[in-house]
Amino acid sequence: MSDLASPSIASEPVYLEYTFRRVMCIWWAYFWRHMLYGGPAVILVGFLEGLVGLGGRHLLLSLSAALVMAAVSMVVLGVVLHKQFRHFSIRIVASQR
Repeated sequence: MSDLASPSIASEPVYLEYTFRRVMCIWWAYFWRHMLYGGPAVILVGFLEGLVGLGGRHLLLSLSAALVMAAVSMVVLGVVLHKQFRHFSIRIVASQR
C-alpha cells in the first residue's frame, strides 16, 4: 500500500492552546477595525440625524448608533475570522457529535 493511499496525519487539525498573546492578537485585529469603521459610521449617522432634525433626540441617536455598531461588528468579525495571523488562523470545526 502506498503512502498516498493511507490517511495522512497532517490532514488532522492541530489545535493550539489559548495563550494571552494569541487572544490579544485576535482581540486587537477585531478592536482596531471595529473602531476604524464603527466610529465614523456612528458619527455619520449622528450627522444625518441632525440634518433631518432628529439631533435633539438622544434616545433615537443611541438606538440607531447601536444598530450601526451591531452591523459593523458583524462585518468586522467576518473579516477577522478570515484573517491569516502570523502563526495561526481561526477556523470553525464541526463537532464530533
